[in-house]
Amino acid sequence: MKILNDSKFIGFSIYNVSVFCLLGLLSSVAIGNQETLNYCLRSGCVIICTTITMLMVFLPKILAWKDGKSYIEPSAHFMSTSTTACLRTDGKVVSRFLQMTDLHKLQTMLQQKYKTYHKLHQELITLQDIVNELKHRCQCNHS
Repeated sequence: MKILNDSKFIGFSIYNVSVFCLLGLLSSVAIGNQETLNYCLRSGCVIICTTITMLMVFLPKILAWKDGKSYIEPSAHFMSTSTTACLRTDGKVVSRFLQMTDLHKLQTMLQQKYKTYHKLHQELITLQDIVNELKHRCQCNHS
């Protein structure tokens, strides 16, 4: 899914860390023995680097959530705009994100399955009644 494709942002984050490490090293060498200024520059590099990295990794997810493409657990709100579903395949639990269109399709399918189940259940009850009546007739004929 597009929203979960973090590889581009993670690549930029690695590039970001490399650039700020190089920048911190060069500024540290250029400044020399001025400890306070050296400490401030290195601290600034670390703070800016981590802030940019966190923004690059999490900001797209926050924006997607804010735009209504949120991903939440089904136990809290099963019929909301989006949900996370755990599917069992070969004994393994696989997490899959469902968007709103997927959820509507699943709801429609579930309603159809329920209607089919209810219809089949009614037919089963009818067939059981017929079988019971035939048994009763058979017993009456043998008596």
